[in-house]
Amino acid sequence: MTASEQRLELAVASGGFERLNTAFRPPGRRGSRSATARENGSRNEPSHTATWERVLVFRGIGEPGSDQQPGISLESEMRRARRNLRVGTFSYGITYFVTRFTLIVTSAIVAADQNLGGGAVSRLVDWVPALSLLVAIGTAFDTWYKPQQKWKGFMESRDALADLLIQVNQGLPEEEARTRFAELRRQHRRNNVF
Repeated sequence: MTASEQRLELAVASGGFERLNTAFRPPGRRGSRSATARENGSRNEPSHTATWERVLVFRGIGEPGSDQQPGISLESEMRRARRNLRVGTFSYGITYFVTRFTLIVTSAIVAADQNLGGGAVSRLVDWVPALSLLVAIGTAFDTWYKPQQKWKGFMESRDALADLLIQVNQGLPEEEARTRFAELRRQHRRNNVF
């Protein structure tokens, strides 16, 4: 029995097979053919063992008594976290600037409603009640969601993680890197997830 078959048997015995049933990758994707199918040249025969093994490794089901997750290295987890922080930074940055710009423009129109009657933008006077509501909702959203604080926090965490990745590539010991990465995650959650 190969190591991948042993991991599959372990997953089935521990109930992991049923939990991961929705993660089955259909045949035809890269790496989904069995060794027998590859030897025979068949492209249509799926390998449930190979496919499940790939999913199990991705999900991190390991050998009994092991805290190491096969297939997931510290560096790959750090790169995944960096990608998530980049997306979060971009999203909160866009949200912050769009919200601020909209609030500035709409509040200026609402404040100048008496002076807009005779000019080229006199049609905006009809929209002042709706724009007032938009300003109130936008201000409440900005106060509640705090996109500026989250944007800054995500930027700081992203930069700190990028620096840690550089240190790992330059030979930082794995245990120290793991400790710093865990502390960075705790600090990010404490400061930016509210």
